[in-house]
Parts: sequence; structure tokens; C-alpha cells
Amino acid sequence: MDYRSLYQAVEKSETLPIKPCFCSQNAWLSQGYYFWDTYIENAHWWGEVHYQNNYMIGETACDKNSKYLYDLVGDLDKRKEFFKIKDILNEKRGKEVLVEDVILFLRRLPEFIYKAIRVNPYNSKRTSGEVTIRFSANHKAFMPISEPYQLCVFDLSFLEKPFEIIYPQRKTE
Repeated sequence: MDYRSLYQAVEKSETLPIKPCFCSQNAWLSQGYYFWDTYIENAHWWGEVHYQNNYMIGETACDKNSKYLYDLVGDLDKRKEFFKIKDILNEKRGKEVLVEDVILFLRRLPEFIYKAIRVNPYNSKRTSGEVTIRFSANHKAFMPISEPYQLCVFDLSFLEKPFEIIYPQRKTE
């Protein structure tokens, strides 16, 4: 197994969640359990912005090479397939097709065996002071250190490690 750490920011409460929180509203990758891939900084950003600093972060992990991951970041064939389906749906509907529309279409197919989807929602998180490195001194292109890769897990059996709250650290007495 080759693990990828996943982080979920949740609103702070008196009781610690024992499993990830399910997202059903404004779920742009369809309904599921949303995680930030690899970079805990993205979970902190989410908690600061969306929970006004009143948040906890839970951690779990998945096998980054799982056959059950529909990876639209690292698998260019899947990405090409995804956009082909988008174009077909766009033609049929005659209106703009959203990412969620394509995912919902895919999830209804009997051959769709995936338990999670991984995406890079480009331009979804921009903050001042983000760490980058330029490719060339004479060009605007750059590479960010913590791009906001997101996973939407449809089936919790995809997770390889128990979900546990890691921030803020609890005092042991």
C-alpha cells in the first residue's frame, strides 16, 4: 500500500466525530465525504474561511493507487474520458454542464466501480502569501506548493485508516 493522507475540516463541537462528516448540500463533486489531499494547510484554510476559525481537523488515509479511485488529477486518460462525457451531455442538454452533472451521470453507470473521485478545483483557493516557485525568471508560470486537491469519497470502505481528530490536539490528563 502507498498511503495518501486525507484531511477534513469540520465545525468544532463538544463531541468528537468518530467518522468523517457527510456533505449533501453544495456538494460540487456530488454527495459524499470531502477531504483535502495530502496538505493539511488546505484543511486549515477551509476551517479558517468557512468555519471562522471554529473548527477541528480529522485525518484518515487511502491507497493512492487504488483501482477504486477515479483520479482526474493523475490519470490523464480518465480526465480525457470525463471531458468527452461532458461534451456529450452538453450537446444533449444544450446548456452548460457542471462537474457534478458529469459525476452524477458516471455514478449511475453500472460499470462505474469507483468509491472516490480526486480533482484539482483550479482557482478555488487563492490566498496572499501562498508558497510558489517560478519556472523561469522571465515568465509568469509558477508551481504552487499546496494545490487544493480534493477527494470526494462515496463509500467509506475506500478509507484505509480510521478517521481521527488531530487538530486541535487534545490534552491528555
